[in-house]
Amino acid sequence: MLKPEEGNVLKLKSLNPTIGLKMPKAVVFDLDNTLYPYEKAHQTAIAAVCDTCCHQVGLSKAAFWDYLQAAKDQIKCQLGTQASSHSRLLYFQRLLELVGLKSQPEMALQLEGLYWQVYIQHMTLFDGVELFLQQMRHRNIPLACVTDLTAQIQMRKLMALECDRAFDWLVTSEEAGSDKKDLKPFYCLGEKLRLSTSDTLWMIGDSPVDALIKSVFPQAQVFACTISAPIFKGADFAFDDYHVLQALMSEQSSSITV
Repeated sequence: MLKPEEGNVLKLKSLNPTIGLKMPKAVVFDLDNTLYPYEKAHQTAIAAVCDTCCHQVGLSKAAFWDYLQAAKDQIKCQLGTQASSHSRLLYFQRLLELVGLKSQPEMALQLEGLYWQVYIQHMTLFDGVELFLQQMRHRNIPLACVTDLTAQIQMRKLMALECDRAFDWLVTSEEAGSDKKDLKPFYCLGEKLRLSTSDTLWMIGDSPVDALIKSVFPQAQVFACTISAPIFKGADFAFDDYHVLQALMSEQSSSITV
């Protein structure tokens, strides 16, 4: 097995020295903050919503943030691990209700549309992602994206990033019935790819919930993408540049064995 501290994979940080890299049967990606930086897109989008809402409703920015946080807390408490617990439309609808304006469907839809329009305009792939995806496809390694949120917006993100065709399979928590923390998306992944529990997968993500894939596929190897996030519990390896993974899988790299 190739140890991560050897040769040209020096920058791949090993978090579990007892584990050697194995060739994956499939590579599984999270989407948000794994393929692109989430905070840049989100902060720009929510700032645009804040400006519009404050102008239309007459709120101060401080009041907007307080109402938004209260709305998110209520929706998440109400919906638990369902994909709709992440719905910006529901957040904005509840915000308007908390302000005292009742549901206001037209305004809620306007704010949601603005949020995603600005968000998508400010999404950019991390450097090296596109080449790494191409590299995997040239090696005929199946690629899957497993992500928490509703299917439509996650599909729109992949299309905006121009990497939708790179993935063979997509699993959203809306389709699976709950978020990754309940494991259902990973079971759904297994059904689509016809995986067995003995298969080696690479899971690339930015959150401890991504490491839960090992509860379903014990041989999975979890890579923490730390470009915009810290190392998380359960990760086996960490990298801060997709060129590290490119080098790892290049024909010039040391061999990786099963």
